[in-house]
Amino acid sequence: MQSNFYLKMALRNIRANKQLYLPYAISAVMTVAMLLQMLSLTSNDFVEVRSNDSLTMLFHFGVFVIGIFSFIFLLYANSFLIKKRKKEVGLYGILGLEKGHVARILWLESMIVGTGSILLGLVSGTILGQLVFLFLNYLLKLPIKMDYSVSFVNFGITAVVFAGIFLAAYLYNVSQVTFSNPIELLKGEKEGEKEPKSNIFLFLLGLIFLGSGYFISVTISDPLAALLKFFLAVFLVIIGTYLLFTAGSIFILKAMKKNKKLYYQPRAFISISGMLYRMKQNATGLANIAILSCMVIIAVGTTVALYYGVDDALQNRFPADHNATVYYDQEKTVDALQADIDKVENRVEVESADYGITDLESYLHANIFGGLSGNEFVVDDAMYQTIVMLSAEDFNAIEGTTLAPKANELYIHESGAYKADTLKLAGEDYAVQTFDGSFKNFEVEYLMGQS
Repeated sequence: MQSNFYLKMALRNIRANKQLYLPYAISAVMTVAMLLQMLSLTSNDFVEVRSNDSLTMLFHFGVFVIGIFSFIFLLYANSFLIKKRKKEVGLYGILGLEKGHVARILWLESMIVGTGSILLGLVSGTILGQLVFLFLNYLLKLPIKMDYSVSFVNFGITAVVFAGIFLAAYLYNVSQVTFSNPIELLKGEKEGEKEPKSNIFLFLLGLIFLGSGYFISVTISDPLAALLKFFLAVFLVIIGTYLLFTAGSIFILKAMKKNKKLYYQPRAFISISGMLYRMKQNATGLANIAILSCMVIIAVGTTVALYYGVDDALQNRFPADHNATVYYDQEKTVDALQADIDKVENRVEVESADYGITDLESYLHANIFGGLSGNEFVVDDAMYQTIVMLSAEDFNAIEGTTLAPKANELYIHESGAYKADTLKLAGEDYAVQTFDGSFKNFEVEYLMGQS
């Protein structure tokens, strides 16, 4: 048999089944582009230099999640495609082609579709990434331009990942040919789904995974600070969704079938029976739709919230239009500090009057560097923790609160991790109280008010 016979057959099959291969190829191109863009964010110079490590780690987790989703999604699409072609493959066996010959044709088809999808995905992902970054630069108007990162390493990683996915799809297709005779393959397209078996263990496991994922996501106050938990929540929700659709739907439909009062009704009988026999094939597709819909809702909701929350974010981070700060690196008495503040306030009032600025506020605060050791805050400039301390009177005036600490008593904002009832600071023991509420003028982890 001529060597180019297999190639001609593969090309002919792709053209003849273009209605099946075109949606499959488009799905593959889109997933390749999506993974490439996420990989590009992990190696982007702007992200690495001007963001924190948590954001970079979040993008790495995103790569892992997209890889898992792409694997499940493309294998599901491939299983649908090969089922529609079983009659065609069975006809090859009737005409005299051996299973090895059919496997070789399927291999060339996978190579052509896979290579083309990967190349088109890399090109479209690069173009789309450039367009998205151009739009972000126009929308954000940052003083520094964000450039889209193009890396051959990312191209290689993406190509290897999807080469593995297409290889897994090819092995599945070959298994369908190897373990079936031509007569069974001829009937394969018309063969109905067998009634799937219910598995209460997988159903309960899906409920546990999904509930645990949503519980973690709801209880996490800062996703970037608890990045590993956030990733675990995403992973549990994805696995739980697949288990509920594949095992949970079967369990619920069979429970409905056992209910004779419900099942033996004309509409219910047809609907439940039809869904039960088709859920084995359609459950994965429905799970994919649910996960994609959830991703779209999260992306759109996050984007809208960020866009309309820009003014609030600026107000929270920069509550005043103008700031004047006096720093001291040596000890001074309170009276001396107040005298200096009075001088600064007088000058600011004079300068501000020319511009119509009349709403002025001032306060004294001290930054104490050190670290917690039990219930004692050790003052040490080499340690990474910082306490911002100011008087309750100043804090109440600026924040509009009504804190009233007693003698030797401190108020600590509840966002801090300190849970003890007392705190030792500079050799003095203080009783600790906490207060609620968000800051209007402060963005700190530990903030104390002292009388």
